[in-house]
Amino acid sequence: MPNPNISAELTDANMQALADAEAAARAVLAGFLVSLTADEKLRLFKLGDKGLPYVMDCLTAAQNYPTALPASFPVPEFAKDVALFQRLDLTHTRFANLLKAISDTMTVVGSEANRAATQAYGYLQTGADTIPGLRAVVDELAARWDRGPRPTQPPTP
Repeated sequence: MPNPNISAELTDANMQALADAEAAARAVLAGFLVSLTADEKLRLFKLGDKGLPYVMDCLTAAQNYPTALPASFPVPEFAKDVALFQRLDLTHTRFANLLKAISDTMTVVGSEANRAATQAYGYLQTGADTIPGLRAVVDELAARWDRGPRPTQPPTP
């Protein structure tokens, strides 16, 4: 783990800069972003890394042999779709990498916070009997972990 102890903060100004960057990205993409349901996605042809060379080859052939296509076939629109897909794919990769890094950082920072909370709880338990008012706080903290009895599973036949 490259950064086992992260000591950083996101200021209000940092959070505003991130919100502004997201808004700027949404504004750039606003004219054509769509939101699909799971059913809608199932009904569409998907294009991925393996299919892109096929699509590129078909586009090249359509551009090189336009007489083989009906006059109504929109080669320029086909080319725009391919170019947009490629740029969106690059954008998706960049944002996916950023989201993965954010998620990984959250995991590390969350682990650090949880470890510190566990240590603090142990110290608080130690002082609960000697420091006025602390017992109620420790009991309240303990209640957050109380899951109750585990249900018993019937024996499998």
